[in-house]
Amino acid sequence: MIENESGKCLRIIFGILARLTITILLIIAICFVTFRVLNIDLELRYTNGQIQLIKKQPEYTVKVIDDEYPNLADYNENSYFYNQLDDTAKAIYVGIKDNLNNMKNGTYKIDFRTRFNTLLHQKDGQKRLSAAYQTAVDALKLDNPGIFYIDFSKVYLNTYSVTEGERITYTVYIDKGNNQNYYIDSFSSEKEVDRAIKQIEEIRYMIVKAIPENSSNFEKSMFVHDWLVDNLKYDETLKKDNRSNVYGALMERDVTCQGYAKAFKYILDVLSVPCILVKGDATNSENVTEKHVWNYVMINDKWYAIDVTWDDPIIIGDGTITKEIKYKNFCKGKEFLINHAENGLIEGTNRFFKYPILADE
Repeated sequence: MIENESGKCLRIIFGILARLTITILLIIAICFVTFRVLNIDLELRYTNGQIQLIKKQPEYTVKVIDDEYPNLADYNENSYFYNQLDDTAKAIYVGIKDNLNNMKNGTYKIDFRTRFNTLLHQKDGQKRLSAAYQTAVDALKLDNPGIFYIDFSKVYLNTYSVTEGERITYTVYIDKGNNQNYYIDSFSSEKEVDRAIKQIEEIRYMIVKAIPENSSNFEKSMFVHDWLVDNLKYDETLKKDNRSNVYGALMERDVTCQGYAKAFKYILDVLSVPCILVKGDATNSENVTEKHVWNYVMINDKWYAIDVTWDDPIIIGDGTITKEIKYKNFCKGKEFLINHAENGLIEGTNRFFKYPILADE
């Protein structure tokens, strides 16, 4: 059969297109193999009439938050500070708290995906997100003294953007940055953290079981207050790794005011006694003012102040703690604020946490 000129041309064109298609596919295949070997993840994208190889956003361990994160109002018990957050900060708080067991491995990454995309497109969106993050972390630490093993200075909120034409999509994740892990210096593995958690939970259980049944909130608070005063001592060296947390209080028994106050809340939380941590300044009997931490508890629908640290003063010589000294700062009303000043400022922001009003008596 004799091939006419048009048929010959079509055959040549189809041949060229076929070879060109095979060449393009080979190039793409080689690129993908190369980047896979180099551990770089790519995706093929068609934008504005052009085929592009785009580096994909890294896949992280968990997808925490979709566009609308559910159950933002579920943290009510022992969550006094959570309830003061806006929805952005609540989402971050929930994202971290729901992944604490995963974060115990020291390197876990939390992916919020596009939850904050709308915010980040607004004016000062990044600044507002950063403030919400700091507020959420502060609230989380105040509400949950049992999170003693994480050094939040090693926890970073990261923003990742992908541009497709004129469209920019922001995703956000939390990781450890360049740090080896999230842990405070006292711990180096998940096994150590799990063992420490078990140890303090056992001590808390022992204390709770010793409280007589049908005790009132006042009696429960007094029992825990007395146990801490009788079993802890104030760390004057200010050098111990766990001086400011519940592990240092319940296991090492040698802590600063933060350790006393956190241990007090940690135990009262399981006793269903409303209790919060309070930060501020206090002026002692020598007229010296310094940063301090204490507690407020709710008894009979009224808030009272308790400063366990000051009820366990450092006694010089053979002196003993008298009953008057032991309860000088126990369940006090507004008169407590004569030498204690609350400070709800959230560091690095212009935001404040509000504290409850103490009882008149």
